[in-house]
Amino acid sequence: RSFGSSKHTIKAVNNVSRVSNLTVYSREMPAEYQTIISQLLATRVAFQVKQKPTQKRSLEIIGAPVTFGQPMMGVDRGSKIIRQSGLYRDLSLLQWHISENGDMGFDEPSPKDPQIAEGKGQVVNCFAAGKACHKIARTVSKSLGKMNLEDHALMIGGDASMSIGSIAGILKNQPKTGIVWVSTRAGFDTPLTTTTSHLHRMTLSMLTKGVVKHENLPGFEWLGKDGGFLNDSSAFNPGFTIDDENRFPNLLDPSQITCLALRQIEQAEASLIKKLGIQCYTMDDIDKDGIGAVMEKVIAHHHKDDLTKPLHLCFDVNAIDPTVAPATFTTVPGGLTLREANHVAESLFLTGCLRTVDLVELNPTLGNYEEVKKTVDVALGVICAAFGQTILTLKH
Repeated sequence: RSFGSSKHTIKAVNNVSRVSNLTVYSREMPAEYQTIISQLLATRVAFQVKQKPTQKRSLEIIGAPVTFGQPMMGVDRGSKIIRQSGLYRDLSLLQWHISENGDMGFDEPSPKDPQIAEGKGQVVNCFAAGKACHKIARTVSKSLGKMNLEDHALMIGGDASMSIGSIAGILKNQPKTGIVWVSTRAGFDTPLTTTTSHLHRMTLSMLTKGVVKHENLPGFEWLGKDGGFLNDSSAFNPGFTIDDENRFPNLLDPSQITCLALRQIEQAEASLIKKLGIQCYTMDDIDKDGIGAVMEKVIAHHHKDDLTKPLHLCFDVNAIDPTVAPATFTTVPGGLTLREANHVAESLFLTGCLRTVDLVELNPTLGNYEEVKKTVDVALGVICAAFGQTILTLKH
Protein backbone atom coordinates (compact mmCIF):
# COMPACT_ATOMS: atom_id res chain seq x y z
CA ARG A 1 0.00 0.00 0.00
CA SER A 2 1.18 3.49 -0.76
CA PHE A 3 0.87 6.19 1.94
CA GLY A 4 0.07 9.55 0.35
CA SER A 5 2.62 11.36 -1.77
CA SER A 6 5.56 9.92 0.23
CA LYS A 7 4.97 6.56 -1.46
CA HIS A 8 6.35 4.52 1.41
CA THR A 9 5.45 0.97 0.44
CA ILE A 10 4.85 -1.85 2.88
CA LYS A 11 4.66 -5.33 1.51
CA ALA A 12 3.29 -8.20 3.62
CA VAL A 13 4.91 -11.43 2.62
CA ASN A 14 3.08 -14.53 3.79
CA ASN A 15 5.23 -17.55 4.54
CA VAL A 16 3.90 -20.94 5.59
CA SER A 17 6.64 -21.43 8.15
CA ARG A 18 7.11 -17.92 9.59
CA VAL A 19 3.60 -16.44 9.97
CA SER A 20 4.53 -13.31 7.97
CA ASN A 21 7.26 -10.78 7.41
CA LEU A 22 6.95 -7.07 6.76
CA THR A 23 9.50 -5.51 4.44
CA VAL A 24 9.75 -1.72 4.41
CA TYR A 25 10.98 -0.07 1.24
CA SER A 26 12.12 3.27 2.64
CA ARG A 27 15.26 4.92 3.97
CA GLU A 28 13.42 7.44 6.13
CA MET A 29 10.11 6.26 7.53
CA PRO A 30 7.96 8.98 9.16
CA ALA A 31 6.94 8.39 12.78
CA GLU A 32 3.25 7.94 11.94
CA TYR A 33 4.09 5.13 9.51
CA GLN A 34 6.37 3.48 12.07
CA THR A 35 3.39 3.46 14.43
CA ILE A 36 1.25 1.77 11.81
CA ILE A 37 3.95 -0.84 11.27
CA SER A 38 4.28 -1.57 14.98
CA GLN A 39 0.52 -2.07 15.17
CA LEU A 40 0.67 -4.49 12.27
CA LEU A 41 3.49 -6.38 13.95
CA ALA A 42 1.47 -6.71 17.13
CA THR A 43 -1.76 -7.89 15.49
CA ARG A 44 -0.77 -10.66 13.11
CA VAL A 45 -2.59 -13.47 14.89
CA ALA A 46 -4.90 -13.81 11.87
CA PHE A 47 -2.02 -15.07 9.75
CA GLN A 48 -1.17 -17.66 12.40
CA VAL A 49 -4.74 -18.99 12.58
CA LYS A 50 -5.33 -19.21 8.84
CA GLN A 51 -2.05 -20.68 7.71
CA LYS A 52 -1.35 -24.38 7.83
CA PRO A 53 2.34 -25.34 7.56
CA THR A 54 3.14 -27.68 4.70
CA GLN A 55 6.20 -29.11 6.46
CA LYS A 56 7.69 -29.20 9.91
CA ARG A 57 10.22 -26.59 10.96
CA SER A 58 13.40 -27.60 12.80
CA LEU A 59 13.89 -26.88 16.50
CA GLU A 60 17.03 -27.86 18.38
CA ILE A 61 16.76 -28.39 22.13
CA ILE A 62 19.88 -27.75 24.22
CA GLY A 63 20.01 -28.58 27.91
CA ALA A 64 22.26 -26.38 30.07
CA PRO A 65 21.63 -27.46 33.69
CA VAL A 66 24.17 -25.11 35.27
CA THR A 67 23.77 -24.36 39.00
CA PHE A 68 26.86 -22.28 39.83
CA GLY A 69 25.16 -18.87 39.58
CA GLN A 70 22.95 -19.29 42.66
CA PRO A 71 23.01 -21.18 45.99
CA MET A 72 20.17 -23.71 45.64
CA MET A 73 20.58 -27.29 44.47
CA GLY A 74 17.93 -28.76 42.19
CA VAL A 75 17.79 -26.14 39.44
CA ASP A 76 19.88 -28.54 37.33
CA ARG A 77 16.84 -30.85 37.23
CA GLY A 78 14.67 -28.32 35.43
CA SER A 79 15.67 -29.31 31.90
CA LYS A 80 15.00 -32.98 32.57
CA ILE A 81 11.55 -32.54 34.10
CA ILE A 82 10.47 -30.20 31.30
CA ARG A 83 11.34 -32.90 28.75
CA GLN A 84 9.59 -35.62 30.75
CA SER A 85 6.39 -33.59 31.07
CA GLY A 86 5.35 -33.51 27.42
CA LEU A 87 7.72 -31.06 25.74
CA TYR A 88 8.34 -33.21 22.64
CA ARG A 89 4.65 -34.06 22.27
CA ASP A 90 3.48 -30.47 22.54
CA LEU A 91 6.10 -29.07 20.15
CA SER A 92 5.46 -31.84 17.62
CA LEU A 93 1.77 -30.91 17.61
CA LEU A 94 2.89 -27.42 16.64
CA GLN A 95 4.64 -28.86 13.58
CA TRP A 96 8.22 -28.68 14.87
CA HIS A 97 10.79 -31.28 13.92
CA ILE A 98 12.83 -31.70 17.11
CA SER A 99 16.57 -32.26 17.25
CA GLU A 100 17.81 -33.15 20.73
CA ASN A 101 21.26 -31.99 21.82
CA GLY A 102 20.94 -33.45 25.32
CA ASP A 103 22.11 -31.99 28.63
CA MET A 104 25.64 -30.67 28.92
CA GLY A 105 27.88 -31.65 31.82
CA PHE A 106 30.03 -29.16 33.72
CA ASP A 107 33.11 -29.36 35.95
CA GLU A 108 32.30 -28.72 39.59
CA PRO A 109 33.95 -25.83 41.48
CA SER A 110 37.18 -26.71 43.28
CA PRO A 111 39.11 -25.06 46.15
CA LYS A 112 42.04 -24.92 43.70
CA ASP A 113 40.14 -22.76 41.23
CA PRO A 114 41.64 -19.30 40.53
CA GLN A 115 40.00 -16.54 42.58
CA ILE A 116 39.16 -12.92 41.80
CA ALA A 117 41.86 -10.58 43.03
CA GLU A 118 41.07 -8.45 46.05
CA GLY A 119 39.25 -5.26 45.11
CA LYS A 120 38.24 -6.58 41.67
CA GLY A 121 34.77 -7.78 42.63
CA GLN A 122 32.93 -10.77 44.02
CA VAL A 123 31.40 -13.71 42.13
CA VAL A 124 30.76 -17.06 43.80
CA ASN A 125 32.08 -20.00 41.74
CA CYS A 126 33.44 -17.55 39.18
CA PHE A 127 35.94 -19.89 37.49
CA ALA A 128 33.57 -22.88 37.27
CA ALA A 129 30.70 -20.70 36.10
CA GLY A 130 32.91 -19.04 33.48
CA LYS A 131 33.97 -22.40 32.05
CA ALA A 132 30.37 -23.63 32.05
CA CYS A 133 29.13 -20.51 30.23
CA HIS A 134 31.95 -20.86 27.70
CA LYS A 135 30.87 -24.43 26.97
CA ILE A 136 27.29 -23.27 26.52
CA ALA A 137 28.42 -20.46 24.21
CA ARG A 138 30.40 -22.85 22.02
CA THR A 139 27.52 -25.32 21.84
CA VAL A 140 24.91 -22.69 20.97
CA SER A 141 27.17 -20.96 18.44
CA LYS A 142 27.95 -24.26 16.70
CA SER A 143 24.27 -25.21 16.56
CA LEU A 144 23.14 -21.85 15.18
CA GLY A 145 25.98 -21.85 12.67
CA LYS A 146 24.51 -24.97 11.05
CA MET A 147 20.93 -23.71 10.97
CA ASN A 148 18.85 -22.24 8.19
CA LEU A 149 16.90 -19.03 8.75
CA GLU A 150 13.73 -21.01 9.45
CA ASP A 151 15.37 -23.12 12.18
CA HIS A 152 15.12 -22.31 15.88
CA ALA A 153 16.75 -23.25 19.18
CA LEU A 154 15.46 -23.74 22.73
CA MET A 155 17.92 -23.66 25.64
CA ILE A 156 16.68 -25.02 28.96
CA GLY A 157 18.43 -24.33 32.29
CA GLY A 158 19.69 -24.29 34.82
CA ASP A 159 19.96 -20.96 36.55
CA ALA A 160 19.89 -17.60 34.76
CA SER A 161 23.69 -17.38 34.50
CA MET A 162 23.25 -19.95 31.73
CA SER A 163 22.13 -17.09 29.50
CA ILE A 164 25.60 -15.52 29.59
CA GLY A 165 26.69 -18.49 27.51
CA SER A 166 23.63 -18.82 25.32
CA ILE A 167 23.45 -15.12 24.43
CA ALA A 168 27.22 -14.97 23.80
CA GLY A 169 26.80 -17.88 21.38
CA ILE A 170 23.86 -16.18 19.68
CA LEU A 171 25.73 -12.88 19.30
CA LYS A 172 28.64 -14.62 17.60
CA ASN A 173 26.25 -15.61 14.79
CA GLN A 174 23.76 -12.72 14.95
CA PRO A 175 25.44 -9.74 16.68
CA LYS A 176 22.42 -7.44 16.25
CA THR A 177 19.96 -9.77 18.00
CA GLY A 178 17.46 -8.04 20.29
CA ILE A 179 17.23 -9.47 23.81
CA VAL A 180 13.91 -9.59 25.68
CA TRP A 181 14.73 -10.40 29.31
CA VAL A 182 11.69 -11.43 31.38
CA SER A 183 12.45 -11.77 35.08
CA THR A 184 11.81 -10.47 38.58
CA ARG A 185 15.30 -8.94 38.51
CA ALA A 186 17.01 -7.03 35.72
CA GLY A 187 20.30 -8.96 35.70
CA PHE A 188 22.37 -5.78 36.09
CA ASP A 189 24.14 -6.46 39.37
CA THR A 190 27.92 -6.35 38.78
CA PRO A 191 30.88 -8.01 40.51
CA LEU A 192 31.67 -4.63 42.10
CA THR A 193 28.15 -3.68 43.24
CA THR A 194 26.60 -7.05 44.13
CA THR A 195 25.23 -7.69 47.60
CA THR A 196 24.97 -11.46 47.09
CA SER A 197 27.91 -12.40 44.78
CA HIS A 198 25.50 -14.62 42.82
CA LEU A 199 26.19 -14.62 39.09
CA HIS A 200 22.56 -15.22 38.05
CA ARG A 201 21.88 -11.62 39.12
CA MET A 202 24.66 -10.32 36.84
CA THR A 203 23.76 -11.94 33.51
CA LEU A 204 23.05 -8.82 31.45
CA SER A 205 25.81 -6.74 33.02
CA MET A 206 28.28 -9.44 31.94
CA LEU A 207 27.00 -9.19 28.37
CA THR A 208 26.68 -5.40 27.98
CA LYS A 209 29.46 -3.31 26.47
CA GLY A 210 31.60 -1.35 28.91
CA VAL A 211 30.02 -2.60 32.14
CA VAL A 212 32.29 -5.43 33.35
CA LYS A 213 36.05 -5.94 33.02
CA HIS A 214 36.14 -9.61 32.05
CA GLU A 215 39.92 -9.81 32.36
CA ASN A 216 39.47 -9.53 36.15
CA LEU A 217 37.16 -12.56 36.30
CA PRO A 218 38.77 -16.03 36.21
CA GLY A 219 36.95 -18.23 33.70
CA PHE A 220 35.50 -15.35 31.66
CA GLU A 221 38.57 -14.29 29.68
CA TRP A 222 36.91 -15.63 26.51
CA LEU A 223 34.09 -13.05 26.67
CA GLY A 224 34.20 -9.57 25.15
CA LYS A 225 36.84 -7.58 23.35
CA ASP A 226 38.26 -6.35 26.65
CA GLY A 227 39.04 -9.89 27.82
CA GLY A 228 42.44 -11.55 28.11
CA PHE A 229 43.23 -11.85 24.42
CA LEU A 230 46.54 -10.01 24.20
CA ASN A 231 48.68 -13.14 24.40
CA ASP A 232 46.05 -15.52 23.00
CA SER A 233 46.12 -17.51 26.24
CA SER A 234 44.32 -17.45 29.56
CA ALA A 235 45.95 -15.60 32.44
CA PHE A 236 44.09 -17.87 34.89
CA ASN A 237 44.25 -21.17 33.00
CA PRO A 238 47.57 -21.42 31.06
CA GLY A 239 46.54 -24.64 29.32
CA PHE A 240 43.54 -22.95 27.71
CA THR A 241 44.21 -21.39 24.32
CA ILE A 242 41.94 -18.59 23.14
CA ASP A 243 41.74 -19.08 19.38
CA ASP A 244 39.05 -17.76 17.01
CA GLU A 245 36.68 -20.62 17.86
CA ASN A 246 36.99 -19.94 21.59
CA ARG A 247 36.64 -16.16 21.36
CA PHE A 248 33.24 -14.54 21.87
CA PRO A 249 33.98 -10.83 21.38
CA ASN A 250 30.47 -9.55 20.59
CA LEU A 251 28.69 -7.81 23.46
CA LEU A 252 25.34 -6.06 23.64
CA ASP A 253 24.68 -2.41 22.99
CA PRO A 254 22.17 -1.16 25.60
CA SER A 255 19.66 -0.46 22.82
CA GLN A 256 19.51 -4.22 22.12
CA ILE A 257 18.06 -5.00 25.55
CA THR A 258 14.55 -4.89 26.98
CA CYS A 259 13.85 -5.87 30.60
CA LEU A 260 10.28 -6.88 31.35
CA ALA A 261 8.20 -7.74 34.45
CA LEU A 262 10.73 -6.31 36.92
CA ARG A 263 9.72 -6.00 40.56
CA GLN A 264 12.89 -6.37 42.67
CA ILE A 265 15.86 -4.13 41.82
CA GLU A 266 18.87 -3.04 43.89
CA GLN A 267 19.64 0.70 44.02
CA ALA A 268 23.02 0.31 42.26
CA GLU A 269 21.34 -1.82 39.61
CA ALA A 270 18.63 0.79 39.04
CA SER A 271 21.25 3.51 38.69
CA LEU A 272 23.17 1.49 36.10
CA ILE A 273 20.02 0.76 34.11
CA LYS A 274 19.16 4.47 34.05
CA LYS A 275 22.71 5.41 33.04
CA LEU A 276 22.73 2.90 30.17
CA GLY A 277 19.24 3.87 28.99
CA ILE A 278 17.93 0.30 29.01
CA GLN A 279 14.31 -0.12 27.93
CA CYS A 280 12.59 -1.42 31.08
CA TYR A 281 9.01 -2.23 32.01
CA THR A 282 8.22 -3.01 35.63
CA MET A 283 5.10 -4.72 36.91
CA ASP A 284 3.80 -1.21 37.66
CA ASP A 285 3.99 -0.43 33.94
CA ILE A 286 2.18 -3.65 33.07
CA ASP A 287 -0.53 -2.95 35.67
CA LYS A 288 -1.00 0.57 34.33
CA ASP A 289 -0.88 0.03 30.55
CA GLY A 290 -1.67 -3.68 30.13
CA ILE A 291 0.60 -6.38 28.74
CA GLY A 292 -0.68 -5.88 25.18
CA ALA A 293 0.32 -2.22 25.02
CA VAL A 294 3.67 -2.95 26.68
CA MET A 295 4.52 -5.68 24.18
CA GLU A 296 3.64 -3.37 21.28
CA LYS A 297 6.25 -0.94 22.65
CA VAL A 298 8.81 -3.71 23.09
CA ILE A 299 8.40 -4.94 19.52
CA ALA A 300 8.38 -1.41 18.07
CA HIS A 301 11.62 -0.63 19.94
CA HIS A 302 13.48 -3.63 18.56
CA HIS A 303 12.14 -3.30 15.02
CA LYS A 304 12.26 0.47 14.62
CA ASP A 305 15.18 0.24 12.18
CA ASP A 306 14.98 -3.33 10.88
CA LEU A 307 11.79 -5.38 10.76
CA THR A 308 13.77 -8.59 10.20
CA LYS A 309 16.03 -8.18 13.25
CA PRO A 310 16.26 -11.52 15.11
CA LEU A 311 14.94 -11.68 18.67
CA HIS A 312 15.92 -13.78 21.67
CA LEU A 313 13.63 -14.40 24.63
CA CYS A 314 15.14 -15.18 28.00
CA PHE A 315 12.27 -16.21 30.25
CA ASP A 316 12.94 -16.64 33.96
CA VAL A 317 10.21 -18.66 35.69
CA ASN A 318 10.37 -16.23 38.63
CA ALA A 319 8.82 -13.54 36.40
CA ILE A 320 5.49 -15.27 36.98
CA ASP A 321 3.62 -14.72 40.23
CA PRO A 322 4.53 -17.41 42.80
CA THR A 323 0.87 -18.33 43.25
CA VAL A 324 1.03 -19.51 39.64
CA ALA A 325 4.64 -20.78 39.42
CA PRO A 326 6.00 -21.45 42.93
CA ALA A 327 8.88 -23.88 42.15
CA THR A 328 11.63 -21.34 41.63
CA PHE A 329 14.29 -19.71 43.79
CA THR A 330 13.32 -16.01 43.77
CA THR A 331 9.62 -15.85 44.64
CA VAL A 332 8.33 -12.29 44.83
CA PRO A 333 4.57 -11.56 44.97
CA GLY A 334 3.01 -9.47 42.24
CA GLY A 335 4.38 -11.16 39.13
CA LEU A 336 2.92 -11.97 35.74
CA THR A 337 -0.33 -13.89 35.47
CA LEU A 338 -0.51 -17.02 33.36
CA ARG A 339 -2.12 -15.17 30.46
CA GLU A 340 0.35 -12.27 30.66
CA ALA A 341 3.30 -14.67 30.56
CA ASN A 342 1.88 -16.48 27.56
CA HIS A 343 1.09 -13.21 25.79
CA VAL A 344 4.72 -12.11 26.05
CA ALA A 345 5.84 -15.28 24.29
CA GLU A 346 2.98 -15.31 21.77
CA SER A 347 3.51 -11.72 20.66
CA LEU A 348 7.24 -12.27 20.11
CA PHE A 349 6.57 -15.39 18.06
CA LEU A 350 4.07 -13.54 15.91
CA THR A 351 6.75 -11.08 14.80
CA GLY A 352 8.26 -13.93 12.79
CA CYS A 353 11.67 -12.98 14.19
CA LEU A 354 11.90 -14.92 17.46
CA ARG A 355 14.59 -17.47 16.72
CA THR A 356 15.95 -18.52 20.12
CA VAL A 357 14.53 -18.97 23.62
CA ASP A 358 16.04 -19.53 27.07
CA LEU A 359 13.89 -21.01 29.85
CA VAL A 360 15.63 -20.70 33.23
CA GLU A 361 15.26 -21.04 37.02
CA LEU A 362 12.75 -23.89 37.20
CA ASN A 363 13.68 -25.81 40.35
CA PRO A 364 11.57 -28.95 40.96
CA THR A 365 13.02 -29.43 44.46
CA LEU A 366 11.42 -26.18 45.71
CA GLY A 367 7.87 -27.31 46.28
CA ASN A 368 5.56 -30.25 46.81
CA TYR A 369 4.20 -32.39 43.99
CA GLU A 370 1.30 -30.06 43.16
CA GLU A 371 3.46 -26.92 43.25
CA VAL A 372 6.09 -28.47 41.00
CA LYS A 373 3.48 -29.77 38.56
CA LYS A 374 1.81 -26.37 38.42
CA THR A 375 5.13 -24.65 37.69
CA VAL A 376 6.18 -27.18 35.05
CA ASP A 377 2.81 -26.85 33.28
CA VAL A 378 3.16 -23.06 33.22
CA ALA A 379 6.75 -23.27 31.91
CA LEU A 380 5.63 -25.66 29.16
CA GLY A 381 2.87 -23.24 28.24
CA VAL A 382 5.34 -20.36 27.88
CA ILE A 383 7.66 -22.48 25.71
CA CYS A 384 4.81 -23.56 23.45
CA ALA A 385 3.55 -19.99 23.16
CA ALA A 386 7.05 -18.93 22.08
CA PHE A 387 6.93 -21.52 19.30
CA GLY A 388 3.50 -20.85 17.89
CA GLN A 389 0.74 -21.96 20.24
CA THR A 390 -2.19 -19.58 20.69
CA ILE A 391 -5.72 -20.10 21.96
CA LEU A 392 -6.83 -20.52 18.33
CA THR A 393 -3.88 -22.62 17.18
CA LEU A 394 -4.88 -25.38 14.80
CA LYS A 395 -2.97 -28.49 15.93
CA HIS A 396 -2.36 -31.04 13.20
